[in-house]
Amino acid sequence: MLEILKISSGAALTSVDKLKLPSHLKKLTLSNFYINLNEVTTLSTLEVLKLLGVTICPNTWKVKDEQFSKLKFLKLENLSFSEWDVSDDAFPYLEHLVLIRCPYLEVIPSCFGYMSSLKSIEVKSCKESLADSAMVIKEMQVEVMGFSDFEVIIHKIDQQCSNTRSGITYQIEGSLSADAVGKTTKLIQSDVLVN
Repeated sequence: MLEILKISSGAALTSVDKLKLPSHLKKLTLSNFYINLNEVTTLSTLEVLKLLGVTICPNTWKVKDEQFSKLKFLKLENLSFSEWDVSDDAFPYLEHLVLIRCPYLEVIPSCFGYMSSLKSIEVKSCKESLADSAMVIKEMQVEVMGFSDFEVIIHKIDQQCSNTRSGITYQIEGSLSADAVGKTTKLIQSDVLVN
């Protein structure tokens, strides 16, 4: 029985709606699809879901009560949706939420603040308002739910340096002074030129 499935679309397949997904999947990774998530919400045994570079249609993702009833890990990377509507009883066993490069999503739904199973949220390269909502959820988890070990990890890319001659772009994570950015860029450039 198939329990783990990873699919990345090619030229011939652009919509997951054309697939008949096995009903006993525990781990599913979908990359570069156009998707209506109704097909995925019917997978009642799913524990890990990774949506990478997926275009959600319609632009709002609505998750109803008891959908994803066994999901423990949810990773959303480079998604195009702007609104996320999650009912209070959705994701009853979710432990980890990871959001990476979701440029249109403004906030994480507040119901995540009341999920007793949730242990961590990780946000990387998203809008500041999304990172702020993760911190509000942490506050709710700690103060209202009493989970002092709840973890929020926020990765911000503060600076972006470009070398127009070579067409190379460097992304620097964390906080660096302008002087440090200049030195880092010079070191990387000299490495590139030497190698």
